[in-house]
Amino acid sequence: EKAGSPASHTAKPAAKDLQRWSSPSCPPSSPFAADRRRKSEPDSSSACAKAGRTASGLSGKGHYTSNKLSEMHRLEYKALGKVLRIMMGYWLTVHLVGWLIFYLYFEFGSGPIQEKFKQEGLNSEWHAAYLTVSSFQNNGLVMTPSSVMDFRWSPLLLNTIGALILCGNTCLPIA
Repeated sequence: EKAGSPASHTAKPAAKDLQRWSSPSCPPSSPFAADRRRKSEPDSSSACAKAGRTASGLSGKGHYTSNKLSEMHRLEYKALGKVLRIMMGYWLTVHLVGWLIFYLYFEFGSGPIQEKFKQEGLNSEWHAAYLTVSSFQNNGLVMTPSSVMDFRWSPLLLNTIGALILCGNTCLPIA
């Protein structure tokens, strides 16, 4: 046949490749086969890898043995745990800083906001916690009847609310 003919593009694989693929000693396995195997069973993945068989069925560049894949999965789970610790640390830090700013302002500041809190019987700790979580979640909920209109002359409170909204939503992937 000629080199450019359609029949040359649909050539069948060599017989030795088919034999290796269908070899009963190396059954097709998933990357998780080593995890499902009982400890009493022999590890056939290394024998298959020595014979040229990989988890994807073919040997060559870019293909991994099942042992290599299980090692990669362990690393992936370690990385996932690290990301979880980073996110929990970020979440706790942002909430703690927001709560601390609100609490210190409500408890030790002086002005019309603090007077209104005393008038309405609002607790500084709980209001600071509620406002922090509400801002971070971007819920827009506040315990005072007039929402945040009472804070209109307090740039510290408004900027803290704005920063918490950004930290909880828009800037979260960046942080």
